[in-house]
Amino acid sequence: MFGFLRRLPTLVRGHWPAFLLVTSLFLATSAFESALLPLVIQVLIDDVLTPRNAALLVPLLGSVVGAAVLYCVVAIGRDVLHARLSETLLAGVRERLYVRLQRQSVGFHAKTATPTLVAHFTTDLSAVEQSLASGIPWALTGVLGLCISSGLLFTLEWKLALLATAGLALSTAGPTLLGGRALRASRRVREEQAQFAARVHEDLAAHQTVLAFGMQGSRLARFRHNLGNYLALSTRAQILGALVERTPNVTMLAFNMGVLVVGSLLVFGGDMSIGSLVSFYALSTGLSASVAAITWSHPYFIAADSGLGRIDEALAEEVSVTDRSNPGEATPLADGIELDHVTFGYAADRPILRDVSLHVPHNTYCAFVGPSGSGKSTVLNLVLRFFDAQQGTVRWDGRDVRDLTQASLRGQMAVVFQDNVVFRDTVRANLRVGRPDASDEELRAALADAELLDLVNKLPNGLDTMLGESGVRLSGGQRQRLAIARALLRNPSVLVLDEATSALDPATEAAVNETVQRVGRSRTVLSVTHRLSSTTSADRIFVLDAGTLVEAGTHEELQRNGGVYSRLWAKQSGFGISSEGDWATVEASRLKQLPLLSDLSTDALEMLAQQFQPEIYPADREVVHQGDPGDRFFIVARGDLEVIADDADGPKRIATLRDGDYFGETALLYDQPRSATVRTLAPSVLLSLRRRPFLALLQTRPDLRAAIEREAQRRQARVA
Repeated sequence: MFGFLRRLPTLVRGHWPAFLLVTSLFLATSAFESALLPLVIQVLIDDVLTPRNAALLVPLLGSVVGAAVLYCVVAIGRDVLHARLSETLLAGVRERLYVRLQRQSVGFHAKTATPTLVAHFTTDLSAVEQSLASGIPWALTGVLGLCISSGLLFTLEWKLALLATAGLALSTAGPTLLGGRALRASRRVREEQAQFAARVHEDLAAHQTVLAFGMQGSRLARFRHNLGNYLALSTRAQILGALVERTPNVTMLAFNMGVLVVGSLLVFGGDMSIGSLVSFYALSTGLSASVAAITWSHPYFIAADSGLGRIDEALAEEVSVTDRSNPGEATPLADGIELDHVTFGYAADRPILRDVSLHVPHNTYCAFVGPSGSGKSTVLNLVLRFFDAQQGTVRWDGRDVRDLTQASLRGQMAVVFQDNVVFRDTVRANLRVGRPDASDEELRAALADAELLDLVNKLPNGLDTMLGESGVRLSGGQRQRLAIARALLRNPSVLVLDEATSALDPATEAAVNETVQRVGRSRTVLSVTHRLSSTTSADRIFVLDAGTLVEAGTHEELQRNGGVYSRLWAKQSGFGISSEGDWATVEASRLKQLPLLSDLSTDALEMLAQQFQPEIYPADREVVHQGDPGDRFFIVARGDLEVIADDADGPKRIATLRDGDYFGETALLYDQPRSATVRTLAPSVLLSLRRRPFLALLQTRPDLRAAIEREAQRRQARVA
């Protein structure tokens, strides 16, 4: 309880007058309950009923009834004010917590499980709410009643009062000995509760993966293990809380019995009146009730203290990206954006970018490309100040971005992500995320620029049409156009595109790219993409590899250089894909680039190319499953996939596959089960070659078979 009381001043800050008023009303009602009624009983027995004093009977009873009516009015007012104060205090905590979490960096939210943060608003604040609604009233009633009853006991009979207060002192032994253990147990329960909820959330969110990998049994076993731990912890916490509550009541009950025995002997010996004994016993019982009320409040305070402790930890978490004192305001980009010898890593000992220097001129279309994990998106994160560079400087028109307010800097930019959030709201509300004060005319102009106005006009309620959960009423391309309209509504000087078209079919991607190029002519565009076909018209292409800038130039210049960009281009070339993305072919020249097939003649490759069959997969769909028979070789004509291997610790992503990558080559030579599972992250078009026609081709060329087997063995050894 004292732990909670130490946090109370922070909780009540700004509301002390209301808190003191409520406390005063509790004092008034406690005085009536603890003192007035026992004293009236003494007067009624000793001065009215025993001597049969009729003159005093009616005034006394009338006064008692009047006091009871006044008590009811005051008690109702107290409860109303207490409810309003409690909810106001909770609202303040919720707002402080929400604002703090909103101000936290992208890195904080990346490392903290969402269910853990949500638990602060549910489990933790629920414990605080219960302490305010029940714990504080009981504690105030108990403490005030304790003080009033104790004083009156000594007035009536000091000998019995000493006996009662001795019992009161002993009644604190249980909470003193067990309170700390109960608090620690409660905190462990809160922590385990948050982790338990996070694990359940993870399993339910990954339901398809659990089914695909046949993980129901292992996940159920893990759930039962976690449930057992939580059951043991919560049971122990409940028992300790109950003991903290029960031990004072048992002690006070024993001493009440002693008061009754000793008081009866005093009355029988003529040393005490019957009215005084009845009044004293009522006060003694009230004293016990006060102790009970205090102990009843203990579990609430224990839970609230641990809940507030977790909330305080969240509020105390340092914000890694903050504005400096007296920062400047970013203005529309006039010169350019510069990275000057920038080094950065999400973990201090693992840099993602290494000494990167580059300049993005004003009013140019710049693309950032490179292999997976090369640091492309990290550059955008630093420009947007989602993170700050550990070494070097990011400059906006020559000014260090750390010298500018985050709000003004991001106010000059608008972002279109690969997966854009569409809120469960109307078209109008989703657009106004870009600018809350935009008029309907401005909304329609942005929709027209994004080539989405015709669709919105056809919706049942136009701008007021609800888009459903995650924008379920829109296709992937329409969601991207909505995101573009939302970005254009801000009229940004810099438009940021982070894999904005990677999940679209070819026709939709081409249309969206055309829209982006058109609306980007009057502003600076920063585009991160792994699909090089969308970079050919860029004014400047920055090529990153392993965190360093290895090339920069136009598409034509980089092609002539024959470096990383040229190799990536060759890897993604040689495929024919229909505009709808439902058919694909591969050229013999593209197959020639595969080490496994590089020794085959052109005629053989031409024949082999005709054996490849297109396979179309939506997002989040399994292509092959670990342990399945290996009967096909795959080339990714277009798509985004993950390779997952299941081991003793569960499934782990070991690779990401994109346009031009391939997998399953050993299936062409050996009858072996799949060593990993491959799932799509976005709609994907694959080309597959079955084992039988490939082996039929090799029967005519034993020398090629030997060479291909050597290459396959080399690749297997490298993967292992």
